[in-house]
Amino acid sequence: ALLLPSANNIAIALAEHRYGSVPGFVAQMNRVAHDLGMQHTTYTDPSGYERSTISTASDQLRLARAAMEVPAFAELVGMREAVLPYVGPVRNTDTLLGHAGFVGIKTGSDQAAGGCFMYESVRRVNGHRWRIFGVVLGQSGGPLIQAALKAALTMVNDLTDQLPTIAE
Repeated sequence: ALLLPSANNIAIALAEHRYGSVPGFVAQMNRVAHDLGMQHTTYTDPSGYERSTISTASDQLRLARAAMEVPAFAELVGMREAVLPYVGPVRNTDTLLGHAGFVGIKTGSDQAAGGCFMYESVRRVNGHRWRIFGVVLGQSGGPLIQAALKAALTMVNDLTDQLPTIAE
């Protein structure tokens, strides 16, 4: 419910369940961010929805790379759909999943942040396997999540076109 579509209420419930309180969870989020070297990030809520939560694309990229090293997390964000108790099927809002090498990670949007997408795409170029991580923030121009997905696909395709030159 938290990672496939988005559910701010689930983020709060998980924070309270795991750490006993939202402030306790937010403190842990900030400790992990610090440990990962995320120097421009301050979390103030479990879901990132509050305007007071701030970060940068480069900090979120650090988080993406670390998170995808956790097999259970990578498996979860790679699911196109899940069936949740009391809710039924929920679909991943990452419609690039399974296309163009995209293997996850997370979409998000609101009016303040625009369309956002943290992703990993795996591409083969000249016999080499490349794990491409990226973060797109602040996209607009139509449905916000679709704008972020489109920007990410363009970025990955442009980078993939350059990989033969970079690899040499």
